[in-house]
Amino acid sequence: LVFPCDVERLAVGVYYAGVVILMARESQTPSLIYAGPLWVLPFLADTLLTMARRASQGRPIWNAHNEHVYQRLIHAGRPQLSVAGLYGFFGLIMGNITIYGAEKGWLLSPWVLIVPTLILTMGYIVLSRNLPD
Repeated sequence: LVFPCDVERLAVGVYYAGVVILMARESQTPSLIYAGPLWVLPFLADTLLTMARRASQGRPIWNAHNEHVYQRLIHAGRPQLSVAGLYGFFGLIMGNITIYGAEKGWLLSPWVLIVPTLILTMGYIVLSRNLPD
């Protein structure tokens, strides 16, 4: 399995954001605009928190590196398939929250973004502290 670098993620992210905006517009459900960030929150959190970690340590955030949690998990000996499965599992959970939340009107609440973000941030911190650099 191949994981994209930050530059590739950015290009895919721009395309993905456009698709989500079109989906929200066409569905007549404006709250679906939050679907995009929710579906990719595990990767988004990993990317943003890794960049914040690098910046807080005074290192350039745009230089090539292998410090994302998924990379560190693989370097620590976890099989790529299990790491991809872990991220896919969290993406599936977020997708279900999005679908159910859109149906129930939850996507209009900022808590639908805040709570999962806090949970993923805590998980990131715990994993980061227990993985070799």
